[in-house]
Amino acid sequence: MTILGQQILFTSADVKSNSTFFQEFAMVAQNGSLDIFMNITQDFPQDPWISMAILMKIPNKTEHRKLLQYNVNMCKILSKNERSLISIWLQNIFKLGDIPKKCPIIEGYYTWCGLRPEMLNIPPFFARGEYCVKMELYFRQRKPKISLANMTIIVEKK
Repeated sequence: MTILGQQILFTSADVKSNSTFFQEFAMVAQNGSLDIFMNITQDFPQDPWISMAILMKIPNKTEHRKLLQYNVNMCKILSKNERSLISIWLQNIFKLGDIPKKCPIIEGYYTWCGLRPEMLNIPPFFARGEYCVKMELYFRQRKPKISLANMTIIVEKK
């Protein structure tokens, strides 16, 4: 999709999930869009948290520079009408899929098909280049935390 003369594409995605809570958790990037398939095998016993970092690839290098980092309670984001960048992104992701938009997160098969970067309100001030979005979904209340899934999405802005 072209926005203000710039094209934004999902180019790759990877997820590793905890088999105690997920029978399936897959992300597929193709033709610039993203499909997500998630089979939750049991109700989440507590609020899930998400840690998200956005990194920009340094041109002509293999390294990335961290631009943003968030660590939020997903249920609090869903229950409030916040206007922070992470809350807008999470609320849009929930709107575009078939997972219930409230907590607790319950057992079930959920999908998001044909997600496009422009659907997520990516700010236009991000420069052209390659971005890596790293996310961890986890339960925070226990020590050590219980990791539910680790996700990596590569986004290219041309």
